[in-house]
Amino acid sequence: SETVGIGVRKDSALQGLRPYKVGRIPVVFVHGTASSPARWAEMINELDSDAAIREHYEFWFFTYPTGLPVLYSANLLRTWLQRVVAELDPDGTDAALRNMVLVGHSQGGLVAKLQVVSSGTRFWDDLSDVPLDHLELQPTTRDRLREAFFFERAPFVGSVIFLATPHRGSFLAANWQGRLATRLT
Repeated sequence: SETVGIGVRKDSALQGLRPYKVGRIPVVFVHGTASSPARWAEMINELDSDAAIREHYEFWFFTYPTGLPVLYSANLLRTWLQRVVAELDPDGTDAALRNMVLVGHSQGGLVAKLQVVSSGTRFWDDLSDVPLDHLELQPTTRDRLREAFFFERAPFVGSVIFLATPHRGSFLAANWQGRLATRLT
């Protein structure tokens, strides 16, 4: 079977342990706040030591600056995944590549979750009472805002696994520091 490089560019936020092998399902690990792909080392060592798992799956890692808003980080992941899928399988013939598994820890789970939801206008409506299309904006500005606030389910993601993901927000948001930070923003 064919092997194709992934993440060989130094600017890539998406890296693989090995070059992509056609027919293997990518499992993309998304780290949490103030973390890195090193967080996954022990789990990857266990998974990669199993020949049956190694035969059918391969492991990729998404690295992002965790101090940025979750929507921005989710857009980065979406952009990188779309780019890699287009590069590795431009004809859409590799079914495994179109059945990715995302594994997100903590904030990384929120970033991963946004790959499988269709948000409609929900995020934009939290920001503005005026519909995006009614604002006088340069086309490139409108496109960037649309990318940042309007999410559609990524068709190449088959499932998402959440580990300690704060789907209802962090308990830290309820303490006095969190309430103060909310008032300041």
